[in-house]
Amino acid sequence: MQTEKERRAKLKNNIKNDRGKYSSKYPFSGKIVCSKCGSTYRRRTWNSDKSCRRVVWQCKTYVKEGKNECDAKAVYDEVLEDAFVDVFNRMKADKDGFVQLLSDNIQKVLAQSVHKADIEELDKKIEHIKNELKSLIKLQTTGMVDKEVYNEEYERISTELNGYREKRAKYEQDERRKEELRSRTDEIMKVLHDRVDLLERFDEDIFNALVEKIEVIEPTHFVFVLKSGTKMEVNGNIC
Repeated sequence: MQTEKERRAKLKNNIKNDRGKYSSKYPFSGKIVCSKCGSTYRRRTWNSDKSCRRVVWQCKTYVKEGKNECDAKAVYDEVLEDAFVDVFNRMKADKDGFVQLLSDNIQKVLAQSVHKADIEELDKKIEHIKNELKSLIKLQTTGMVDKEVYNEEYERISTELNGYREKRAKYEQDERRKEELRSRTDEIMKVLHDRVDLLERFDEDIFNALVEKIEVIEPTHFVFVLKSGTKMEVNGNIC
């Protein structure tokens, strides 16, 4: 049976290529978002006395501009940790149902992919317009076209070509996003599969592998947005 030490080492190895994204000193840094103003949260320490020191997260708008601009209350670090444990254990307890949900969602996204024939047709149009532009330039260099006519045609052809190129670039961008979503979904499924037991305490590696951001509704009410885009709502408890 795989030991906990081996499991953690394996998980770290699985996400080592994404280490740049997880380089923050604290796992929640940059991931907590205020539902009231949209700002991220900042880590702060309340009370200098070690015996009663507590780590909290506060909305940056509240910290910088005051409660008149945003009245979001502070969130305790341990409440967020416990909330994630709850989210993960709910996912794990209904692993089959959750994995099926992820599979259905990714299939819906992939079904919206541009067909290869559409891309090929767009590439033909781009090539045709490029040849048209080359022919126009050739006529201009040999003095076989009036300058005013040349300028008008050059503008028309260039505008049309740029439009096709922008559309082609959007196709490529959409496909990259879909591939990234597929990769993130596969990673979530793998974490659920590799983790044998429920979580008893917060696991930073698993959190980094699964969570894109946390939307704070109230100090004990959160929406965890997974890297697949799936949202999970949870109510925590004040410690």
